[in-house]
Order: sequence, then structure tokens, then C-alpha cells
Amino acid sequence: DLVYFYDSKAVFEHSIAILHELRHEPAAAREAYARALEEDLSYYQAHARLAALALQSGDTATAISEDGLTADLRPAEPTVQTQLGVLLAATGNRTDAVAHFHAAVAADPVFAPPYLELAKTYEALGQADSALVQYGAFLARAARDDCQAAFARARLQALRAAGPPH
Repeated sequence: DLVYFYDSKAVFEHSIAILHELRHEPAAAREAYARALEEDLSYYQAHARLAALALQSGDTATAISEDGLTADLRPAEPTVQTQLGVLLAATGNRTDAVAHFHAAVAADPVFAPPYLELAKTYEALGQADSALVQYGAFLARAARDDCQAAFARARLQALRAAGPPH
């Protein structure tokens, strides 16, 4: 049987962009991702890769903008929400980061990474009680061999030892 399938031009341009990335040609990759978005503005993978390229070049404003578009296009995708939250937290916008981490948890309650990021963000905000809860939630969901588990256990122990804030 002859089977027909359709690969959109956006997917084709995305493939070309990946090849440019592998060849360490970020300008050409950005152009190919832009062409993919000309074909399909809702093609969230191109927005995500443009954010990564912007971050690699130190352009956090563009990275946040592109990751924001990705999160708007994929609100129920926990990895997308977590990535935007990490970027926002790293740039000091912790309140918005918390909202995206909660969106990731709502999208997939068993996905462990947003719990760890929530814990670190709450700790940075001085909310030790919330951080304790989230470190515990992360450890309850993380794989036994998760490389972040030792860090989470250490922070959990340190916060418990510090006791309640005065």
C-alpha cells in the first residue's frame, strides 16, 4: 500500500535549523526557525529553540519572550512551564517563576523537577516553610538515582535544622 504523509514546511525548516545548530551556525539556525514560524506561528518547538539560542548568546530578554510564547502555546506541557520558570527565577522574577512552576505541577503532578525548582525559589524568597514542603514533594516523586536528590535532602535537612524563622 502506498501511504501518504504530510510534513509541513515548518517541520522541514526546523530540521534544517537543527542541522545548523549541530554545525555551530546559530545565525543560520535562527533564520531557519524564523522561516518555520512564518509557515506556522503556533509551531512551539521553533519558539523553544529560539529561546535556547538567545540564552546561549546571553540575550535573556529574547529568551524570556520566546519561552513565554512557548508556554502560552503549550500551557499543559510541564517541561515548557518549568523551563520558563527556571529562566524567570534565574533573572530575578521569582514571583512569576512560582506561577509557572505551579502550572507545571498542575499539568503533571508526578513530574518531579518543578517541585525542586519551587523549593529553591521559595527558599530564595525566604519562605522556608513552603520550601520544606516542596523539597519533600520533590523527593517523594524523584527517581532514586536522581542526581538532584542529594541536594534536595541536604537542603531539607538544613532548613529543618534552622528551625522556624524568628
